Amino acid sequence: MQCTNYKAEVLADHAEQAFDIFSNFFVAPLFTLSGTSREVNAIDSENSKNLISDDRRRLQILKALADPTHWYSKFSTGHAQTLDTTSTEERLIYVREALLAFHRKHYQPTNMTVVLAGPQSLDTLQKWIVDRYSKIPNNTHQKEEEEEKKEMSEIELRIEQAAAEAPPNSLNEPPPPFRSAFTPQQQGGRWPVLLTTKPLKSMRKVVLLWPIPSNDNRMPDQSASSMLSHLLGHEGEGSSFAILQDHGLLNSLSAGPRTRAPDFTLFQVDLGLTEKGERHWQLVVDVIFEYCRLLKTTLEQNPQELARIWGEMSRLDQLFFHQTSPGNVYAYAPNLADRILSYGTEKALSAGQMLEETEESFPLEKVKEVVNLLIPSNCIVERCSEMAWEEAMAMTISEDKRDAFGTKKEPWYGIDYHLSEIENPEVLASWNGSTKSMMENEMKGSRLSLPRPNRYIPRTLDLCPDLPEEAKQGTRLEKSIDPPTLLVDDIHGRLFHRLDDRYALPKSSLTFLIRNAAVQNVKTTKSYWEHDDKTALLSSMISGVFGDAMAQETYDADLAGLHWSLSMTSAGIKLRVDGFSDRLPDLGTAVLSKSTSGRKRRTSTTISLTSFPCHRGVPIRPFSSASVF
Repeated sequence: MQCTNYKAEVLADHAEQAFDIFSNFFVAPLFTLSGTSREVNAIDSENSKNLISDDRRRLQILKALADPTHWYSKFSTGHAQTLDTTSTEERLIYVREALLAFHRKHYQPTNMTVVLAGPQSLDTLQKWIVDRYSKIPNNTHQKEEEEEKKEMSEIELRIEQAAAEAPPNSLNEPPPPFRSAFTPQQQGGRWPVLLTTKPLKSMRKVVLLWPIPSNDNRMPDQSASSMLSHLLGHEGEGSSFAILQDHGLLNSLSAGPRTRAPDFTLFQVDLGLTEKGERHWQLVVDVIFEYCRLLKTTLEQNPQELARIWGEMSRLDQLFFHQTSPGNVYAYAPNLADRILSYGTEKALSAGQMLEETEESFPLEKVKEVVNLLIPSNCIVERCSEMAWEEAMAMTISEDKRDAFGTKKEPWYGIDYHLSEIENPEVLASWNGSTKSMMENEMKGSRLSLPRPNRYIPRTLDLCPDLPEEAKQGTRLEKSIDPPTLLVDDIHGRLFHRLDDRYALPKSSLTFLIRNAAVQNVKTTKSYWEHDDKTALLSSMISGVFGDAMAQETYDADLAGLHWSLSMTSAGIKLRVDGFSDRLPDLGTAVLSKSTSGRKRRTSTTISLTSFPCHRGVPIRPFSSASVF
């Protein structure tokens, strides 16, 4: 919400011509009357599309809850009513004059960053930029501010005033003080407040929202919100996600900044509920507040434990920074442009990657400041579901509270939402931790805990000693890919191996293919194998259930860059594990042993090596094969 990003992607052979066209939009824009009118129509069309987006609708409701004197409350996309160009020609001229004034104010060379990414040499790319963008006129006035304002038109003064309302966002300006767009005073001073929204699509959500300071915008390597995103969003054993999932209350959980602005951050925990979780949503919220209290207690009594987690986060960030492969250039270029504005050219690539962070640099006071704000009295609780809306509509709001609570209408989209207090004193006492929590009463034996040490973080990134020296010097894309070597071929299966001497990364890929016709087929009376939809569906369900059952146990591996999948294909059962070589055997062994064993019961699940599946009912000879690539 602090900058506008223009981006384009073209074929490399046409890059210079396309870049020349693209740059002229900034060097010599036309801003014709007809072009202004057409663009307003395009904006209105896009706004119409947003009206049926649940994410956009919920965002606009959130803006309606904000302090109307805060910049965040503004309608930020516009439509044909706010940008009226059709009622009279004078109105069209006025909108165009405002557009020109906005352009003169903000589209200055000192406000702009250009990133050009491509296969050409750096000297060539730089020449393209300098030759074209150096032509952008600098309209910055050198006059005194008061004298300059006297010469401004009414439109220019409005543009100037709007710009002054925005908080400082430049790297060279001091950061603004904490000023939240959301305060209890907007809802009569009564928080926690319950916001109920009605979705267009089927969903069951509970979202907890806390306004906190933006203390990591200028120092992203010391980000308190990043650490809290990691902890509250953790899905390993002992996490709030694990407890709620084990009790059948939760399908998904994510945590992190909903809005990150120069003067405040809105931190959220977004919970996707099951039908049971929808009925017990207050218990779900209670577990999250219980976890927040666990963080506060640990900060006070055992901060070294959180410092350990901070050290793990920094090691992983450093690992991924140095081992990241080139990604999508269409996303890379605009992301880099934003980062240059926020952190400058020197830190644009490394900011937020914790390259110099260790356990000893743990920002204890910053984390304490934020954790102390993750409390019910600083929280907006949003429920978004059909059931929640029906309950809200049945709620009675007393006469003296109707100004702050009840059914409201968002002004720009015209959608209804409902505000109410959390009136049940037992629920509030449990959320605040002043009585025995609902979690203790309803989830006996469940215990929240901080993440355990991650045993999947690689100890070394050394390459295989069998690699030839020339392979260790860097990627050799021109080298042909050699076929794998057959190491084992017997009654138990076949084992293949190929050493990657083309990319030479400290990573490995392991694939088990267990041939089994029964995965998607059934045997007919004539001993033919035929595809069966029900069998294929049940096999897919088994794969999904196994993935859910292993999710908590293998979450640490995922954090450490190790990934696995179990799929049921027409060829049989395929287990794939890939990631950093050092810890790959640990994950592969854990997943394979769980997939081939039950819980010491006679009906335990096993994976058998039987036969190839047939093709269109044609019988094939029995054969067993397990192939590892």
